Amino acid sequence: MNYFKLRVDINKDVSITDVEKVVSSYSQCYCYSIEGVDTTNMHTHFYLEMSKGAPALRMRLRSLGLKGNGGYSLKELDEEKPIEYLAYIMKEGRFHNVGLPENVILSAQEYNCKVQNDIKEKKEAKKGLLVTIEKELKEKIV
Repeated sequence: MNYFKLRVDINKDVSITDVEKVVSSYSQCYCYSIEGVDTTNMHTHFYLEMSKGAPALRMRLRSLGLKGNGGYSLKELDEEKPIEYLAYIMKEGRFHNVGLPENVILSAQEYNCKVQNDIKEKKEAKKGLLVTIEKELKEKIV
């Protein structure tokens, strides 16, 4: 089995339905999210497991009019079901799952919560540090 991450730009010529149709013809186990829906940078992030290699999928993606790096990127992963990447896909809470086990989904969601909490704590710590610095500067000025 081969494991991949796929990013595809969605535009007026390429729909998510087109992309999912291609992916589902190569993979029975995949997960994806759509980002930037209300922007000019709408795109998808996929995790997929395939018994075939990348060349066949690349050829099908090109048949949609997608060009490498400009319209899509496909990278083989070193590990099966990488929690960090799955958490990234699920970060906004809206994702589509086909065939990934529930325990993997839950682990990725837990990991995402941990990452979000870490980010929040770092922002709060930075804000506290800035308040302390500002207070010390005011005291020195007076």
